[in-house]
Amino acid sequence: MDTTQQYITEIQNSRGKVSTNFASLEYFIAQFITMHYFKGPNHDFTAEVLEDEYFSFGLLAKIFDKVLKKYPDLYKKFPFQKLRRLQKLRNVIVHARLQSKATLDGRKENIKKIGMTYFYHAGKEYQVEEVFEEYEKLRNIVQPAIIDLPGVKNDVERVLLRS
Repeated sequence: MDTTQQYITEIQNSRGKVSTNFASLEYFIAQFITMHYFKGPNHDFTAEVLEDEYFSFGLLAKIFDKVLKKYPDLYKKFPFQKLRRLQKLRNVIVHARLQSKATLDGRKENIKKIGMTYFYHAGKEYQVEEVFEEYEKLRNIVQPAIIDLPGVKNDVERVLLRS
């Protein structure tokens, strides 16, 4: 396998890790919401409502915001802006096209390929390494904040072991 193909494979593997990680964060948020309303696990509610294919992360985040407001101390310190940015980065990583660029060294006949790979999503270019680095930095802030929520800690080890 040449280095270009290895790089593409690494990006594909990293995309899968991000997708799996973000799904775990969504699950933890759903657990918190469920514990708030039902005072215990309610797998039917989680499966049929919060994990329905048409139930978007935006809606989940909106309900999460409303529920967390009922816990003022937790609400004040929860990193909502970072969660929103993390979700945007997740969308870029998972949904963007992967593209490469070539540059000219001044003469049209001398095209130099510079191996600059980037994500292209919603009309914008994103540097691959920068997106993954920012995602990881934000995940290291947001994930512990979510795990510390009431009703979440009991499930963390089981869920993180599978992701």
